[in-house]
Amino acid sequence: MAYIKYSMCKSNVRSASSFEKIDFDAIKAEESKEGVEIAESVVKEELVDKAIYDIVSQYISDDAIKQNVLRIITRQTEYIDWANKEATISDLRRKIKRSLSLQSISSDVATQSARNMVSQLVNLYVKK
Repeated sequence: MAYIKYSMCKSNVRSASSFEKIDFDAIKAEESKEGVEIAESVVKEELVDKAIYDIVSQYISDDAIKQNVLRIITRQTEYIDWANKEATISDLRRKIKRSLSLQSISSDVATQSARNMVSQLVNLYVKK
């Protein structure tokens, strides 16, 4: 049995053409660098979320309406290049206007507020 086991294992082992030593210190340094990049992106994302909240707060004081509009903005801005697509921007503007209109806000005020909010959001994301 030992002979068969030895002969089977021996046939699966092949020699390598070259040997490279693994530099574990370099791997740890790279992982550390990636961790810093992830932490920086989280901070940037939190700053953007705060900026979005501030933009919406300029136009809406009621918390329930504000949360609804923030939800709409979050859904619409999930796409990578939404700020470059006129159809997506128009859809965002329309959804915010509809949300504001459903809350007994006049159509003119809702239209102007939605237009201003979306304009500021686009500027925020284009600078990013």
